[in-house]
Amino acid sequence: MKYFILAVLIAGSHAIELTPETWDEKTSAKSVFVKFFAPWCGHCKRMKPAWDAVMEEFSNSDTVLVADVDCV
Repeated sequence: MKYFILAVLIAGSHAIELTPETWDEKTSAKSVFVKFFAPWCGHCKRMKPAWDAVMEEFSNSDTVLVADVDCV
């Protein structure tokens, strides 16, 4: 299975926000970690530092994409 879903928080400056228009292009041939978030959610806000660290770690990867989906 190529897609892993993490239901965690808001991403940082290197965020790739996936939309229906960008999904296929950005996720093709990659292992994908996606967080589904709501900007007003307290859990999402508290997890932001950890998610930012994961995004930074994989920001230059050709095989892994760490992104987010705004569920509002």
